[in-house]
Amino acid sequence: MEQLYLCKNEEELQELKKHTPLLMEGMEEYVNMLQSDMGVKEIPKCIVWTDYRSATELITELPVPAFTNDWRTVMTPYLDAWKGVYLSQLKDYDMWDEKVGKVRDYYENLPISQVRQIFGHEFVHWSEYFWDELFEETMWFEEGMAEYISRKWYLTQAEYEKEKEINRLLIELFEEQNGEQSLNGFDQSVYEKGMTTVFYYYWKSFLTVEELVRREGGNIEEVMLCYQRWGRTKREVTLLDWFDMH
Repeated sequence: MEQLYLCKNEEELQELKKHTPLLMEGMEEYVNMLQSDMGVKEIPKCIVWTDYRSATELITELPVPAFTNDWRTVMTPYLDAWKGVYLSQLKDYDMWDEKVGKVRDYYENLPISQVRQIFGHEFVHWSEYFWDELFEETMWFEEGMAEYISRKWYLTQAEYEKEKEINRLLIELFEEQNGEQSLNGFDQSVYEKGMTTVFYYYWKSFLTVEELVRREGGNIEEVMLCYQRWGRTKREVTLLDWFDMH
């Protein structure tokens, strides 16, 4: 897996090279786990390291500076950039609200393990357990599973529980203003609605997948098998309803 650098000058190149080893730490063991347990047979041909603007304006117009396609993964390695991305969720809320203050304090002190987890999230998308042709119908499941698996690997138990607490607070804040939204509405159009909405669906997807795994006694394989059984049906019900029935 080659590592490529998208930057404008030597100074930016050296800055990227200073930060990327922090994210590559432990990656070999993580990929080995995905290959043995999660159906990952291939990995990206290359990683493109770059800054926030290049990732979100020059390569694609996605607002999140980490994404994967059929042959490569693009990733911004800068902790401060990710702090800014996460803090942008709060722009629609009252900054004096106690919940908002708690979330802001958390993201302003984001640990580097959180950025490793974001990077690890992208590799889960290479699992052959997912039905690629059904991605638009099941974005919540694939994104939620990618969050769950990468968080379980990269975060300590205390970090994991704290992240989950913050996710719940953000869901509460969103639903107080906008009402509850079904995960069936999680599709590509969500990315046009701003970071507050984007992350609402990500966090809700993660918590839903965690609950599905908990229901199976922690057995991710059983959750995946249930998902695959749905994919082989005529899909007369949504995946969300299918899980409720099985």
